[in-house]
Amino acid sequence: MISSIWDFNSLSEDDERKYILKMVNKTFESTSLQGKAFSLIKLWVHKDPDEMKKLHNLKNEVKRIADIVHHLQSYVKKKEDSPWAVSLRDVNRFCKLLVYFNENSNVPELGVFFNDRKTRGTMLYTKLEIAIMLSIYFCYVIRMRIQDKRDDLVKSCTRLGKHQQGISVDDFNDIVKKEQLHFLNQMQIKAGIGKNNPLSENIFVTVTCILNQIPLIITGNPGSSKTLAMNLILKSFKGPISNNEFFKQYPTLIGYYYQGSE
Repeated sequence: MISSIWDFNSLSEDDERKYILKMVNKTFESTSLQGKAFSLIKLWVHKDPDEMKKLHNLKNEVKRIADIVHHLQSYVKKKEDSPWAVSLRDVNRFCKLLVYFNENSNVPELGVFFNDRKTRGTMLYTKLEIAIMLSIYFCYVIRMRIQDKRDDLVKSCTRLGKHQQGISVDDFNDIVKKEQLHFLNQMQIKAGIGKNNPLSENIFVTVTCILNQIPLIITGNPGSSKTLAMNLILKSFKGPISNNEFFKQYPTLIGYYYQGSE
């Protein structure tokens, strides 16, 4: 049997960087993350100087995002002391959610903080940059259990958009919190139940995974709002017969239990 066993090892740093760049570039080519699709801009680039400038800016944006993702991949591997801690599946998930969060910014309810630019002090973030931050949080930040380690990861992310000094941790956490509360604030919650961080995070992650068909396993100590989050989601997402008009735009969810609590 030994002759049938192969060790393909792992990608080199250079190969991984190339793969990430290619995956981010493909995401831009197949979607309209920056208005017109990447491929459509290429069709007009030789006819319009403005389109040539747009193409140049898009290429820089793709390179910038790919550099951020590559840095995050390397950062997690180093912190968890394992070359297998992350893979290109995480990059694919990041690209998928980047499109999801960017498109959802057009939903009226999200317009409170997503329309045009979000302002906080002297920092300005475009809709795409906010989508990048939410994707970073979902794919890389929440795997860190300790808040200080999460903040360190965010601080390490430089070159987000035009902000060479890096991402403001306060801005990052503020945007994530508002996104987490987007669904939670619409749910009917009994008196005495607080909208704490574990509950808001569990609901945000679970809903995002369901809407994007991403497998999810939530682990934690008893009392960390795992079951409560799922019960609130199932109670709220009932499609056309939902009590809240807000949830009627979403599909009906049906829970199936296997050797677990309800």
